[in-house]
Amino acid sequence: MEIISRFRLDGNFSDSFGRNVMRAHEVALTAEGGLLNGVNGFLQIADHPSLRFGDGDFFLGLWVRFPENYTGAGDLFSKFDEKSRTGLNFTVAGSSGGYTAMSDSRSLFFG
Repeated sequence: MEIISRFRLDGNFSDSFGRNVMRAHEVALTAEGGLLNGVNGFLQIADHPSLRFGDGDFFLGLWVRFPENYTGAGDLFSKFDEKSRTGLNFTVAGSSGGYTAMSDSRSLFFG
């Protein structure tokens, strides 16, 4: 399998292979990578033919660290074609064991 892109976030938002372009929205660069603000921060990679996975095998790798007591949820990766209404999401979510308690479980969904 060929590596298409690698965004290390080590001082910039550039693709190590120079193929794809990433834009940052409300994201700060730190010594450990990108720090999203937890409200409206996200990283966006422009569509490119190299990122159209088709029906072949592909690999997606992420390194994510959530703050202690993180209670949010959201997409870690999303690629969706509105015209064909197809795509994929890689999402983290939590749920409470009871109606009045804060969740202490997290789930990772891919689909």
